[in-house]
Parts: sequence; structure tokens; C-alpha cells
Amino acid sequence: MLTILEGEPRNVVSPDLYAETFSAAVNYLTLQDFIDPERIGALGICGSGSFVISAARIDSRIKAVATSSMYDMGAVNRNGLWKAQSVEQRKAAIVSATQQRSIEAAGGEVQYTCTSSRQTRPISNASSTTFTFVSGDQAHSREFSEDAYAGAAEPKELYCDLYDRVDLIPFAKFAEFAVNNTATQ
Repeated sequence: MLTILEGEPRNVVSPDLYAETFSAAVNYLTLQDFIDPERIGALGICGSGSFVISAARIDSRIKAVATSSMYDMGAVNRNGLWKAQSVEQRKAAIVSATQQRSIEAAGGEVQYTCTSSRQTRPISNASSTTFTFVSGDQAHSREFSEDAYAGAAEPKELYCDLYDRVDLIPFAKFAEFAVNNTATQ
């Protein structure tokens, strides 16, 4: 039965909530009689690629993670696309954000923004999780998959190709990865 949530806040973009959603899904799966809780993996596409990695860092029940066209919104907001934002620009953004927090704490006007100065934990914290990252070879988001791959512990793999046609998307690769990396050890 579909439940309509009537809670607030609404229209919130929260990486913490998105990552928690993966763990909540794992909670649900572990309660199903037909699911082996030792064989749970997760697939994140686009922005969900970075959220599923965040979930796997703190949820050891996720045995394997695959991403496709991963996009790390935190990194792009902190560093700019292709890491184009300078240290000085990042520091200025942090000063501006902290000043705004003080304004809002004093009852001032809320400033809505899409940026964040939050730091993330290294992907290597998810040491019991196997990773595969798939990205278009010419995608502007390729840097996020490459950065995540560089920080991930073994076993891991990075697969880059151009996916401008659906018949080129490696669905079989995802299936093989899931079978091979969620097997009971």
C-alpha cells in the first residue's frame, strides 16, 4: 500500500537523508524471508552514486556497490566542476555561509542556496564493501567516478565507455558484479 507522507520539511535536498534511504531499504530487505541478508548490494545512478557510497561507508550490510554516471554534488559544490574553484573561493564561501548561519540564528531572513561546505569521510572507511564504477568516457562527471575509485579499497574496478545508446549500457556487467560480489563468503 502506498503511503503519502505529510511531514515537513518538504523539498529538502539532504545527502544525509538520501544515504539513510539506502540503509532503510536494507532494513526492509533483511526482514524479508526470501532475501539472504549477507548478499545485499546497491546500485546508485547519477547523484545516487555518491549517496550509496555514503551509505556503504557506515552500513556494513551493503556488501557491494555499483555506480553509473556517478555525480558527487558535494564535491562539485565544494570544488567546482573539474576542481576549478580555488582555495580562496572555497574559504570565501565558508565565511559567507557561516555569516548567514548567524543571521538566521538571530531570526534574520533565510537564504536558500544549493551549496555546502561539508566534508565527507573517505570512501576507504567502507573497507568490507566491493565497488565498481561505470562512467561515460567523455562524461563531465567522469572525475567523480575516478576520484571515488582512487579512494576505494580493493577489490574495485573502474569501467569507462561512451553510453550514448541504451544498448551500450553494461547491464550484464552490473548483474555479473552483483552476483560475484554479494555471494556468501
